[in-house]
Amino acid sequence: MATWIVKYTDKRDAQDAMTQLQGYKLLGGNMILSISPEDSKSIVVKTNTTVRSKDLDDLFGRYGQIFDIYKEGSQKGEVVIITFLDQRDAEDAMRDMNGRDIDGRKIRITKVNLQPIIQIDGISPRTTDQDIVDIFERYGRVMNITRSEVSVEDNFYLDISKSFESLRDNPVFSDLTLVVSGREFSVHKIILSATSGYFRDVLESYQSEKILALEDIDPNVFSDLLDLIYGKGISLQGTKIIPVLELVIRLDVEEINFRELIPLIKVENNIEIYKLQDLVKLVYPEGIPKDIKNYLQNLIY
Repeated sequence: MATWIVKYTDKRDAQDAMTQLQGYKLLGGNMILSISPEDSKSIVVKTNTTVRSKDLDDLFGRYGQIFDIYKEGSQKGEVVIITFLDQRDAEDAMRDMNGRDIDGRKIRITKVNLQPIIQIDGISPRTTDQDIVDIFERYGRVMNITRSEVSVEDNFYLDISKSFESLRDNPVFSDLTLVVSGREFSVHKIILSATSGYFRDVLESYQSEKILALEDIDPNVFSDLLDLIYGKGISLQGTKIIPVLELVIRLDVEEINFRELIPLIKVENNIEIYKLQDLVKLVYPEGIPKDIKNYLQNLIY
């Protein structure tokens, strides 16, 4: 699994995110969050000039391996936050480099006095930086997000995921044709049975069948559902995803955490909001959770 480091501009936002997102489910994994009360591996370098990242890496890399360099410029110069992998390297760099000249101008180095750092583990390497930004910016302004190098195991997982995505558009190894309201889809029994309770039951009863028909389903919506099943992703726009999620319920597609997905759906008008409410009623026939109900009520224009 991959690891991300998230830095907020406000300490309170980091603490809120830590409280609300512990265990958050994303792409088949659960976020494991850890928080550092102080950033002891980072130093702040203030200059009244602009310094290239490569030059900074050459200057400060002598003290140890650098994990991240974050730069924020202004007309008066730059503020650079350099994060080392080892706290002792950060301390050595601050002690030796404070007051030194860069391009004829002195630099000032201090310890970092800012927000805690949140480390994210336990989620799929298919997760993108934008996925992390979209989730964590709900709690405040994110200053920086850094992804660590993936391990050999992660690379293998990524390769397998890409293979599943490629199968979506490659009928060569398909062993089943689904005819959905007249439109044909080449699919793979093992993938459908692993992700859908409906298809698992049907394919168990019709193991030798090569063609199956599904009626009363919009083929365009079903195509989007296949993209979701095969790991290609789908837009979170309400008009796009709500019909797909209705089909998810109908076909018993598993590993969809509606409680966390629903607040991410982007609705633009009351019609989409009402459709989303109808979807929620399908998801929670015995009663909508209070947090989801409050969320829906606040959406009404």
